[in-house]
This record gives sequence, structure tokens and C-alpha cells, in this order.
Amino acid sequence: MTSVISFKAHDLQKELVPNPPPLPSLRDVPFGTIFSPHMLTIAFTNGKWCTPKIEPFHNLSLPPQTSCLHYGTTCFEGMKAYIDFSELNSTMDDKNIDNK
Repeated sequence: MTSVISFKAHDLQKELVPNPPPLPSLRDVPFGTIFSPHMLTIAFTNGKWCTPKIEPFHNLSLPPQTSCLHYGTTCFEGMKAYIDFSELNSTMDDKNIDNK
């Protein structure tokens, strides 16, 4: 893995699948139901971004301390809480629930 200062087209490495599936019809497709056979990955190591890569679609490997896996940091995203005369109040929770 080499570190790069910025993302430039000539730094991009490509590992494409040899026989990609045919492109399905994109008419009236629900969001999140069709995926590319490729994905872009860019490692962040020792405080630096590494070489960007387009590679075959695969599962991600995340360490357990990844913040998105912690209930408290993602569950209440978009909600605000405030104290008013010794009472805890929250805002936007009904809208936040509707958006999920």
C-alpha cells in the first residue's frame, strides 16, 4: 500500500471482474437492490490515504471499535436533545423515525 497526497486518475488501480453480469433494466428499480460488480476502496493508514482501488465487490472487514457499530453513535443520528427547566426534551425524533 502506498500513500498518496491526493486522489489523481493516474493513481487509480483497477482489478476488474473478468465477466461482469449484464446490466439489468434500471426502470423502476427500488433503491439498494442492484449493485455494481465492483467497489472503490481507499485505505487510510498511519494518518494518510493510500492508493485508490476499483476491485471486485466483496464484504468489508471492520474492527469491532468502528464507530458505526456502536449503538449510541448511530441510533440517535439527527436527533437533538436539550434541557428545559430540569426536564430532558428531544426534537426531530418523529421525523427521524419516519426517515428510517
